[in-house]
Amino acid sequence: MKRRDVILASVGMLVPALGRAAQPCPPPQVSVAGGATASTTCVIAPKRTYSTNFAATENPISEGGVWTRGGVEGRLWTSPQTIPGVCFPTQNDHAVPPYDDSIACLSGFAANQKAKCVLHRNSPAGEHEVEMLLRFQISSGLARGYEVSVLQGGTVYVVRWNGALNDYTQLAGPISTNVNAGSGATWEAQIVGSVLTVTCNGAQVYTGDVSQVSGQYWSDGNPGMGFWYHNTSDAKSNFGMSHFEATDL
Repeated sequence: MKRRDVILASVGMLVPALGRAAQPCPPPQVSVAGGATASTTCVIAPKRTYSTNFAATENPISEGGVWTRGGVEGRLWTSPQTIPGVCFPTQNDHAVPPYDDSIACLSGFAANQKAKCVLHRNSPAGEHEVEMLLRFQISSGLARGYEVSVLQGGTVYVVRWNGALNDYTQLAGPISTNVNAGSGATWEAQIVGSVLTVTCNGAQVYTGDVSQVSGQYWSDGNPGMGFWYHNTSDAKSNFGMSHFEATDL
């Protein structure tokens, strides 16, 4: 969504900015009554990952049902679509609001997570956005989490979605990065605790505390992707993703 105005959020569903470290495994042997020892086991769940190069033509994207989509389950927004090798929006250009971005998220990821995309770009300029989503949830009438949007000129915004259509809080931006927003550029966004970091081609372009505005932040949700289309003279598929991946941290 285009970030021209900041709409104050209702933060009743957010949690205080209090971190909690993961519980460590106990030692392999512990003392028990009588001076004996007992063996312990510790099962560490493998990190969840997902990676795609958008092999099929799908409108909306499904990839075997792994995606929760803004225009299907969320209903008030729109959904991404794919042709072989490219993912891009279904959303039509219009006067704003509504900010009905084409969004989709995965499921089952840990709170500390990373989203990564490789840009696909055929046009020299415009106002399209490619979005990496973090700690996102989409359901009927609700979309909430964090959006890191990359504009065609390389400008970055960081936004908190608060749930309802058009209800968002701008956390950072416009950030003029002067880095590569061309085809093949690799962008990453990650969140650990309340700290969100953005890199392009391995170089950090932003880091900040998402609890800075209200002292509260979203503590769960899943990685995903989104798009904002805002240029009627340009094809929707001219600025999108050729690759997306997500992982637990």
